[in-house]
Amino acid sequence: TAVYRIVQEAVNNALRHARASRIDVSVHISGCLELEVVDNGEGRLEQFQTPGRYGVLGMRERAQALEGSFDLDQIEPAGVRIRVSLPLTRQQEDEQIESHAGR
Repeated sequence: TAVYRIVQEAVNNALRHARASRIDVSVHISGCLELEVVDNGEGRLEQFQTPGRYGVLGMRERAQALEGSFDLDQIEPAGVRIRVSLPLTRQQEDEQIESHAGR
């Protein structure tokens, strides 16, 4: 659920605030879950410090609650990249291996 909510917030921010015309979401799993959301919007990192804006804080807190990391970078000439890395439990790793083996 946390990964879904992070993606939902990142995409919502890119559409609503940055007026992005392109948003790329990628997820990779290899020992940990790596999530990346990149947009080409008008958002600037300074805007994320504005009082009353809690979306980025919420995404960061969700990642950290799962002992993961959260990075927010400016993309030039325009856009923002959000990267989240979350460790997988042994059970999640085993389930991932089983799902790939069944293909």
